[in-house]
Amino acid sequence: MDSGINLFVKIPWDDVLFEVVLPHLSLKDLFRLRGLSRLCLNLVDNYFKTSREVNLALFHDQFTPAAFEVLSKNCKQLRKVVFSRCTWLTDSLVKPLFQNNPHIVHLNLYHCNGLTSACLQPIIIQCKNLEHLNLSGCYWLTTGCVQTMALHMRNITHLDLGSCSLLDSIDVFIEVLNRLKVLNLSNLPCVTDRTLEKISIYCPQLEHLNLQGSHQVTDEGVCMVAEYCEHLKSVLVLNCPRVHMENVGDLFSGIYVDKPVNQLFVNAGLDWLFDFD
Repeated sequence: MDSGINLFVKIPWDDVLFEVVLPHLSLKDLFRLRGLSRLCLNLVDNYFKTSREVNLALFHDQFTPAAFEVLSKNCKQLRKVVFSRCTWLTDSLVKPLFQNNPHIVHLNLYHCNGLTSACLQPIIIQCKNLEHLNLSGCYWLTTGCVQTMALHMRNITHLDLGSCSLLDSIDVFIEVLNRLKVLNLSNLPCVTDRTLEKISIYCPQLEHLNLQGSHQVTDEGVCMVAEYCEHLKSVLVLNCPRVHMENVGDLFSGIYVDKPVNQLFVNAGLDWLFDFD
């Protein structure tokens, strides 16, 4: 076995192992390889230094803080970070990784319930090119944090704030998101027709909007979005008791709506995916 390992690590690292072989191994396999020898440890750690993506979604209940610290120490070139359902994560674990990776463009913290708004400070300050941000189910997200985001994050195209129940307003953030294409505001008590008015004014590129469970929005607000967001392809309004989709004429023709729009309802066959993995 040792001779096989020795032959393996003699293969050119940068051009062959890092580019062709190791990308096909799972994180679990990489850590197994890392444990075989000191040379294998150096190999994997150097591979982590070149990695553009880390995805813990498949191992959310198996990964350990010690293993995560290995990633934090070595990963310096990450572009895509997916920590979906990693409820064991803490601010002290993720902040070093965020601080070491200022070029992140895609961040998924779906239901990472062990964090606080403080963990996002390095992301907000450093990651000016962040485009995809999924904070769905992050009950710790505060209005103050969102207001700080508005000062620094102007390039977001995909935003998921579903079920972030501490928020009492997102209007200031909406005003700077003129590149936004996908927006999930489901189950947010703070969403009102005023929020939808802001969206209709400041988000002209919007294509997909999820308002499910928004108890304060009405037909008037939803119609404003449909009228002024010319690229709109789908609106989800199930469990919005004040949205009836009545007397809207042909305003929603060609737009997928999950409530019947009189007889004009057309199911465009769109799959609503707010998981940004």
